[in-house]
Amino acid sequence: MSIDRLVQQHQLQGCHLSSGETVIPGRYGFIMEESSHELRLILSPKRWATYRQALSAVGMQVELAKRTSVAALFDSRNHSQLWVAAKAAGLEPARRR
Repeated sequence: MSIDRLVQQHQLQGCHLSSGETVIPGRYGFIMEESSHELRLILSPKRWATYRQALSAVGMQVELAKRTSVAALFDSRNHSQLWVAAKAAGLEPARRR
């Protein structure tokens, strides 16, 4: 599932970057598209400490661990991975006007 379809299907607020990429910002991190079926979750190390067991339990792959941020790859077609990633990033539906 592409990130644009994910935004529409789950009524999330997506932001378009100047490079043309779409990201879904959350309260504690954000989700961006890596490939056609893979998405990348970016979290702060403090949030990572809280969700580390949950993310690894659903099979997410940690790609990068630095002092400033942590990235994990997940399959957008896997609903359990998508749900845990959304919860960890603090995503909320877009507000209606």
